[in-house]
Amino acid sequence: MDLALHEHLTNIINYGYDDTKPRDIQIRLQLGDRLLQVEVEDDARPFNPLERAPVDTTVPLDQKPLGGLGIHMIRRSMDELEYRRDGGRNISEPTQVGCYFLNGLFEHCKMSGGIYRGGSP
Repeated sequence: MDLALHEHLTNIINYGYDDTKPRDIQIRLQLGDRLLQVEVEDDARPFNPLERAPVDTTVPLDQKPLGGLGIHMIRRSMDELEYRRDGGRNISEPTQVGCYFLNGLFEHCKMSGGIYRGGSP
């Protein structure tokens, strides 16, 4: 989850805006029974990460074009990823299942596949 959230926020900040005005990015976390859900809402230009073509992982790294690996890492590290555009805002919801908590602290989340809603994987 750390990697996916870091990549997602980096993409919003680096590619979502054409100016340097203060912007609003909201992050909401919800912990459930063996479930960690995040909602990232931003006022950046419309961008659905699920509409990006999957990365061809058979191409050697030194021959890959720059870009696209962050979205690939988000897809691979999350069990579910949903996207929608609402009221001029991007809303992404990555979810990870199989999370374990020890003494109230986040301990571990296992990856179990991928379900993508709001676009193709």
